[in-house]
Amino acid sequence: MGDYQSDAERYATPRNLHRLYGKDISGNEGSMSALAVVEKLTANSWTPAHSDNGKIKLLSDATAVAVTLRNDLPIGYAVRGVQYGAGAVTFSAQAGGTLRGSPSTTAQYQGLTAVVIDQGTDGKSAEWLVG
Repeated sequence: MGDYQSDAERYATPRNLHRLYGKDISGNEGSMSALAVVEKLTANSWTPAHSDNGKIKLLSDATAVAVTLRNDLPIGYAVRGVQYGAGAVTFSAQAGGTLRGSPSTTAQYQGLTAVVIDQGTDGKSAEWLVG
């Protein structure tokens, strides 16, 4: 199965390519960071911003937290919300958007990832996969 020089090369992933070749997937020298940015948020509502892409949000409110997923974010945008406090977390799409999957947590420390999997031609009708 393929002409691999080693098992490391056979199982190469974007995370470990720099170990094999000293370059990331864009050909840049040096290592790639595999660490996620984790931020704690105490509020009963939150609307992810463009700058939240790839982040993990610890939603630590004592009451329910409503997360509103914007419709103007690009395909591939992803954010993770973790119920860090006592309040359950519920994801919903803005009007015009579509939400697919399980949109709410049921226990503390449970997390959900929301990913834009499609975007309408108008750029304002995101289809979100949550789970």
